[in-house]
Amino acid sequence: MTTVIGLRAEKGKEKGIVLASDVSLTRTEWRPAGDVVYREQTKDEGQKMYISDDGRVAVAVIGTFDDYTADMLSLIRRGEIDLKKAFTDRDLKNIREMHMRRYNFTRSNGDDTTSLIIASRLEGKPFLHYVNPFGKVEERKYALDGSGSKHAVEALRPDWADIPYHLNMKQAFDICVEGLGRSSKDIYSGGLDIVAVTPDGIRQFGSGIKDKLDKAKKEAIRDIRRQL
Repeated sequence: MTTVIGLRAEKGKEKGIVLASDVSLTRTEWRPAGDVVYREQTKDEGQKMYISDDGRVAVAVIGTFDDYTADMLSLIRRGEIDLKKAFTDRDLKNIREMHMRRYNFTRSNGDDTTSLIIASRLEGKPFLHYVNPFGKVEERKYALDGSGSKHAVEALRPDWADIPYHLNMKQAFDICVEGLGRSSKDIYSGGLDIVAVTPDGIRQFGSGIKDKLDKAKKEAIRDIRRQL
């Protein structure tokens, strides 16, 4: 599972959107053991936010990520899905059709669903949209989704009325980081990736965060070893 937060910031010179996600992946497998089958869950790290090839769209994926999701994401990244039209029509039929193929046009079990949070700069300024599994598209000033969102929302509550017009990018960043910190209470969430979207471009900071955390962890381990 996952936790994703998107916040618009309209205060100050640099207006934009901050997207934040955890980097924890939970895999569930059913394993036979004699006459019974047991469920095994494992955790790993993985990317959940992706930038389009033209640098105008950032997509956060929430929920099931399988081959169907990867195919749709590839189309978005290559610009082969008309997001402008989807935003105008408030409908992204591709995700609805993806779910139909995933379920083989039969009844869903209700668990294998995928939603999207999209930050874009297609019209010369940043926009934030939420797309549910049925394809409904909503423009948002903030968006949260995922298993840890019930914890992350606590970071937003004092500032709901101020979003986005009394938040600058730094304040939006602080709220997103706090929200992801709170979401770590959820056993399926962990880690941090950040994407910043402004009229001038999109920047992703996840790999830099991981490198610095890994370095700090190694230094801490060496320091403890020296003390033994």
